[in-house]
Amino acid sequence: MELDLEAIRQLAEEDPDAAKEMVRKYRKAMIVLARNDPSWFCQYVLKNRGGGMIRQQPHHHAMHKSILENQRSLIWTFPEAGKSTQVAIGHVLWRLGKDPNRTFGILSNAAQMAANIVSAMKCEVRGTPVLKADGSWARIESLVEWTKLLTLDTRTMRYVEVTGRSAYNSNERCFRIELDSGQAMHVTENHPLLVLDGAALVWRPARDIKAGNSVVAVRNYTPKELTSPEEIPPEAAELIGYLLTGRLADETMVLRKMNRQPGWIARRSDFFNKLGWTVKDNGRWSVRVSGGDTTPAEYAKQVVTFENGWPVDVHPAVWALDDTSICRLLSALWSAGFLKSYENTRNRNGFLGGSIGLGNSRVPSHIEHVNRPTLDLFRRLFMRAGVRARITKSKYTAFADLGGICRRDGSRYKDLYRLSIESADIGRFWPVSATRHAERPDHYLEKVVRVFKMSMPQETWALEVQESQHSYISGGILSHNTYIAESPELHDVFPELKPGDRWAANSFTVQRSTIRKDPSVTAIGLTGKFLGARFDGLVLDDVDSVETVLTPEARNLTERIVRTKALSRLSEDGWAVAIGNVWDKDDLMHRLEKTGWKSLRFPVMDAKTGQSNDPENFPLERIYAIRDEDQGPLEFSRLYMLEPRAEGEERFRMEWIEGALLKGRQSFLLKEGLIKVPPGCRTVTGVDLGVKKKASSDPTAVITVLEIPTSKERSDYQLLNIEFGRWNAHEIMEKIAEQQRLFNSEVWVESNGCFVPGTQVLTASGYKPIETIEPGELVWTHQNRWRKVLHRHDGTARYVVTPKTHGNLPVTCTPNHAFYVSRAERTPGRNGGHWRPTNPTGWCSIGFPDTEMFLRVAVPTWPDCAATLELSATKQLAARTIDVDEQLAAVLGLFMAEGHTSNGYVHWTLNKSETYIADFITQTMQRHGFVARTYARQNTLRVTIGQKQLARLLKIGKHDRKCLPLKWMGWPVELRLALIRGWFIGDGCVEKNGTRRVNPSLNLTGCTVSRDWAMFVRSTLHQAGIPSSIACKVRRKPTQIAGRTIRGKPIYCIRLADSASQRLRSLMSLPVESAHWDKRWFVSVRSNISGTSTILQSGEAWTRLLPYSQTASETYEFYDDGPVHNLTVEEDHSFTVEDFVVHNAQDMLIQLMNMSGRSCKVNAFYTGRNKYDPMYGVESLANELAMGCWTIPSWEGNLESAEPEVKQLCDEMYAYMPNKHTGDLLMALWIAREGARTSKSKSDNKVEFGRIRLRR
Repeated sequence: MELDLEAIRQLAEEDPDAAKEMVRKYRKAMIVLARNDPSWFCQYVLKNRGGGMIRQQPHHHAMHKSILENQRSLIWTFPEAGKSTQVAIGHVLWRLGKDPNRTFGILSNAAQMAANIVSAMKCEVRGTPVLKADGSWARIESLVEWTKLLTLDTRTMRYVEVTGRSAYNSNERCFRIELDSGQAMHVTENHPLLVLDGAALVWRPARDIKAGNSVVAVRNYTPKELTSPEEIPPEAAELIGYLLTGRLADETMVLRKMNRQPGWIARRSDFFNKLGWTVKDNGRWSVRVSGGDTTPAEYAKQVVTFENGWPVDVHPAVWALDDTSICRLLSALWSAGFLKSYENTRNRNGFLGGSIGLGNSRVPSHIEHVNRPTLDLFRRLFMRAGVRARITKSKYTAFADLGGICRRDGSRYKDLYRLSIESADIGRFWPVSATRHAERPDHYLEKVVRVFKMSMPQETWALEVQESQHSYISGGILSHNTYIAESPELHDVFPELKPGDRWAANSFTVQRSTIRKDPSVTAIGLTGKFLGARFDGLVLDDVDSVETVLTPEARNLTERIVRTKALSRLSEDGWAVAIGNVWDKDDLMHRLEKTGWKSLRFPVMDAKTGQSNDPENFPLERIYAIRDEDQGPLEFSRLYMLEPRAEGEERFRMEWIEGALLKGRQSFLLKEGLIKVPPGCRTVTGVDLGVKKKASSDPTAVITVLEIPTSKERSDYQLLNIEFGRWNAHEIMEKIAEQQRLFNSEVWVESNGCFVPGTQVLTASGYKPIETIEPGELVWTHQNRWRKVLHRHDGTARYVVTPKTHGNLPVTCTPNHAFYVSRAERTPGRNGGHWRPTNPTGWCSIGFPDTEMFLRVAVPTWPDCAATLELSATKQLAARTIDVDEQLAAVLGLFMAEGHTSNGYVHWTLNKSETYIADFITQTMQRHGFVARTYARQNTLRVTIGQKQLARLLKIGKHDRKCLPLKWMGWPVELRLALIRGWFIGDGCVEKNGTRRVNPSLNLTGCTVSRDWAMFVRSTLHQAGIPSSIACKVRRKPTQIAGRTIRGKPIYCIRLADSASQRLRSLMSLPVESAHWDKRWFVSVRSNISGTSTILQSGEAWTRLLPYSQTASETYEFYDDGPVHNLTVEEDHSFTVEDFVVHNAQDMLIQLMNMSGRSCKVNAFYTGRNKYDPMYGVESLANELAMGCWTIPSWEGNLESAEPEVKQLCDEMYAYMPNKHTGDLLMALWIAREGARTSKSKSDNKVEFGRIRLRR
């Protein structure tokens, strides 16, 4: 049961009362459900870390059911599955609401972890600045991940670091608390601030704070790690201060003039002159600064964040400046107060600055500004120096434009705000000796001047703090987050549940009808004391840890503590639930299970279906990243799949691995290579390719082994070297070449660049799905010719990628598949010019391009042929040939758009208003000897020719298979354009480009359900020099057109931008075209803009590859060993998919190595599904280990003394399970062994046995 908020918003616009009633009924229904069912209670009351309600999963219901039906329950979950623990705590609160006289306990390895769960997160509005530990400020909504924050410990009144994260709460009416400093806080009614109450400081919710109260504010904070003077010199800090007083305008900086202090005027000018910046007057009150190698605007953008041209934040390194530099920055900023408007112009221009003192001792007293957020930035900067700055509204308004430092934005008057500082505080940063200041504490009391509740709801965010302080600094004010017992949703369900008078960091009490000394809920650590408490319910929350399961003694101690300290405190009918991870087969939860506790397991992923059990927080990509990168297969299987490995399940048994290590005693990996390969032996290198040079990507593994024949049918193997890391293509090539040089080895590289099923391949008979292509079919290659397919390869892939381009159909393939590309460069021109393809051209794997590039778009051609219609003979009619002219070609194009055949008849179905098209068809066909008749039917006109020869010729397929014969692609391009012009009359339209009202441009667009016809049209246009783009849409519902039902087939749209449309329009010379387009067409004054994404250059078509996202989850899609296919093509080794020219099955890294001129010959190893073969797959390596065929180097002959690379390989062996991810090193080892086994180049020389010598 979920509420569709978007539907409610739409309904509220039409009928607010109905929307309000719907929400009321929803809440009422939820309250009724929540009161009787703990699952609905958790969904309605609790908030998860991502914000919003907990969406109940089936296993959440199972958890509640188990707790309700069993006095003792075990629930195994994976790490970070906070929702499961949260649901259990929600169960405690639900029980507490049902009976507030009960007491409950939470036992955790870390008591504070459990205490955090029972605490609620009070809220502030979106945009509230929160102080981070590095001294910078972040908006509360940006802190969704755990972040180090700075707060004030109320016990010591010292700054301390805490960890917090935010979550969206809801949209609700907030309290606005206005302070004397000018700061205004917007908080929910139960959000507490630290208020002076008599002589004590107490936390008080916003609804109880009144005008005249004083709240605790902070100042004079210093980050733990300061920015060094080498990173930002003091001179640079002063320069930043000058720029902060200005506005970003048209890529220049507009700054205030100084007219009250010659010394500072000269000082600022000298700074700008040294940088080569030019200062020009910009009206009466401002100057415009520009020029230099790095312009002022470019410099400012590096360190300052602007909104609408105004500075609103600075780089974290600026917030962390040392005391000297921050004072120089503030002095430069404060010098803006030396701008004074004249007395008789204040009412028109505002009073922008003020100063006190005389002559060179004059000091600014205040600054006035039109942008309040900018002044708030200044206020928080002054806090670094221990200065309290105050923002008030000026009595003046800005009437004039003020030379660009104030934009009126259509309003005649602009409010001004004043930032002022007490005279005694100026000396804390101003470089004069005339002022003095005294040291003060880090906190002070800020007076509340006004409190009221806002009339409109605002977006609120809650900030959760892990540490016991439960506080953070919000805009300079100390804020707190308290307990979930005050949750409004909780009181909706249980209105009688009210907070009691006992609250602590790890316990709380609600009001009861009986006298009971124990808190209602207590959270305590494993080594804490319960002080004689009795519990009606107990949650054991992740009691085990690495320390508690390390030894049998530790496991015994944990069990004894839980049984004697916690479980013994349960009442006679008390219940207990244990939630945790799998640590060991003999950990606490396994011991409890053996004593009859009911157990439930909820792994991160369903082992049978492969689907995530928590897709919202753990999508498959994240799961596999944890498995492959963070934990490794062994730890992932234990922690996330809840599978403690039982003895006997291993495919690679540890005793076999240890036997191979023992054989390699007193040896190391041969990093320096072999001096000589022993006679009769050979070295083989296997390469398992990674995806990309990113931490979130698979690494590349390179393993070299020595094959030692021991008989005609059997060989032993010795591991020589391991290299692995995340490298780009060039680095991989270097690594492979180095291994070949050091070991003189054969190199076998994994080659699995493939396409997913359904990918359309261009053949001589049209587009076909790649999985249906058979050897012998002709495909279009990068050499602009047709070549035969030799083989089709079927395999699997773990990851796929979909390259992003404009104006082309999507294609999904493995990241290492190579496309034909050209380097992209910008042409000279305004705004950096345009991207255009340049030399060189070549092949590049699509998953990791290292530069801007264009992809080649195929422009296929067919053999030239005469433009004739060959009518075959029938019983009544002799065969004849008709020469096709422009008019007949247009009629045939119209047939492609509006025609069909039936029982010896040819029909064109038109709109009833298109009589001019019917006349054109009739006249043209009669001129070629055909009798055409026109029939009117309701809203349509039908032109019909009863002629079997023509009907047989035009029987060209139905629906998505309908296309004029592809051999007609050999006609002259002029006649093919006439075909397309006729088709556009029937299936084309002219539309405006976007919503531009002034000088709109037009697009000519035609739509078809035939992929082959779309290719026919686009290729012809490109051959004629008219660029076009293609897009695919899917019609969801069947549509009636002229009495025919059009089903939900993909629709291909061919779009011509303005200039291309006008060019095709210039070729439209037929009267029917004038009649059709004259009333629809318009001439665009913007026709010089191409607006197309396809570039035609030297007879070739190119489209730009858009940059990939830096986020791996947005670039690579986990495919879970799904099916993929590829082709091998004779001679050219390339083919065309979805108009893109791509390389065939052999991976491009192999091609580059073989064509680079190196002596290293690389062989392609196509894995496919072979790795699961029990005879020759990865598992066969285990059989060889068992028979003693392998030698793995280790100095002492055991795993502990082995090198890190060897340890990882052995871990991957031990963790290997069929049909699960194979480790990268193990995969490379198998490739090397399989490359040696399948190779036919084994040496017949006699084997010489002896110790292998190291290269020195």
